[in-house]
Amino acid sequence: VVEQRTVTGTTVCDAVAATLRREAARRKRDALIPVSIDPAEAFASAQQLGRAVRILCRAQVAVFDVTPPPTPETLGGEPSLTPAGEKPTPSGDGGASLSAEAMVLLGIRSVARRSLTVLTSRFLEGTQEPAQEDAPFYVPLLPFLIRDVSVYGWGKENNFVNRLRRVFDAGLERAERIGTLYRDLPAYEEVRRLGPDPAHFREQGPDKAVLLLAPFAAEYRGINGDWLVSRVASVAEGQTMYIVQSDSPERTAAKLYAAIRRTQFCVVDWTGQSPNVFYELGVRLAASRIPPFNTIHRSDAWARTTEGIVRLLAPLVYDHAAGGPGDTAFESRLSSFADALREGTGASWMSGGAGISPGFVYRQMEASIAPESEDWSVPVWKELVSAAEQVIGRDPDQEPEFRGVYGNNPRYRGGAEESARDRLLAAWYYLDQRYGLTEGLDEVTTEVRLDSAPWSDWFDIGTVLVRELAQDPRADCTAIREKIRAVLRRAEDREMNGPP
Repeated sequence: VVEQRTVTGTTVCDAVAATLRREAARRKRDALIPVSIDPAEAFASAQQLGRAVRILCRAQVAVFDVTPPPTPETLGGEPSLTPAGEKPTPSGDGGASLSAEAMVLLGIRSVARRSLTVLTSRFLEGTQEPAQEDAPFYVPLLPFLIRDVSVYGWGKENNFVNRLRRVFDAGLERAERIGTLYRDLPAYEEVRRLGPDPAHFREQGPDKAVLLLAPFAAEYRGINGDWLVSRVASVAEGQTMYIVQSDSPERTAAKLYAAIRRTQFCVVDWTGQSPNVFYELGVRLAASRIPPFNTIHRSDAWARTTEGIVRLLAPLVYDHAAGGPGDTAFESRLSSFADALREGTGASWMSGGAGISPGFVYRQMEASIAPESEDWSVPVWKELVSAAEQVIGRDPDQEPEFRGVYGNNPRYRGGAEESARDRLLAAWYYLDQRYGLTEGLDEVTTEVRLDSAPWSDWFDIGTVLVRELAQDPRADCTAIREKIRAVLRRAEDREMNGPP
């Protein structure tokens, strides 16, 4: 549970603990104890950050409380972040400010694993959902945004606990049922599935591309942004771009997170504390061993902060005024970074004063990532069955509805159903050959157990195939159907009567 403990009374972590206790009582087992991460404390030292990263890699369920300041007046109509290392002051109704540290941790979690991640936020009193200006940030496609955190002394703790339990149950059940089709945070797939050719996944050096992660505000682009682009262009020949300037026709999220992983020269401007920028910073720290070039404008209050995330990542201060203080020094540091990337030593470069070594978060991820949570750990036959079920369902005999979009088009539906049958056939033959099941029916020593894997999976798929192949009148399909049916009958006979 990632939350800022800034108020008295029930916290989100307490609510999660209550949820786990109720679930344990229902299932008659010992209750799990949630682990709490305070975002500010996570960036107090390298050791604390390493602990937080390891937890995010291993936790099957993660809850982030992103409750923003309580009123539009506090927000000024826009999302705002808590100054790094500074504890927010509780408001009258117990609201807490969103933190940059929490956004970085959320970005790290998005890369860590495909699992259940829940975002919670407080409803405005007397409403059924947060006002749009009270939404904490504009990162697209985030999960379960927004849930009611009415636990700060409002007397509605049980409502929230019950809601959390339903979210946990539904999310975990869905993740288990649909496997690699489950979606929660953006970035997980985008940093992994770049394409099979070297041109798709190899890193791009500073003379190929420079990625600028910065606020989208027009006033920023016209002043600070233009100045940064000109400075980068003076030391690197690659195209300096915001992701929306990419030539790729892919959706923005896909090309953004792929570029965050691949682009060696990545400039992250903290000026204005855009929540999106800190989320993307977390993705970068998790997905690349080469550190980003963190920077911030001299006029920003955070440029004078020496605590928390600012101390740990040490953004370099710049001044967009031509010839202003730090102009020459800033360009010199940019040039040094570009040279380090060209020489292949970019992973060892870090701006002065940083509290962590270059690639620290990436190395923590590399050591802590859960292999069993990766897509490639899913058995091939399960992937094939899952693809088929998207068309014909899990039990087409009892629920024959077509799952595709255009079921009234006979050619469309026929092609989709044939594709589903082919995938089921591939899964059945894979299990059969992988474990020698048909051959095992002739072996006296083989124990046939149709209620346990791999026999049960093989038998279930074969049963569906016998029914589905009956829909195809072609001779080869009829022959395959009869062959499978005969083998399944032999398996049933062996289980009931034993070897001959």
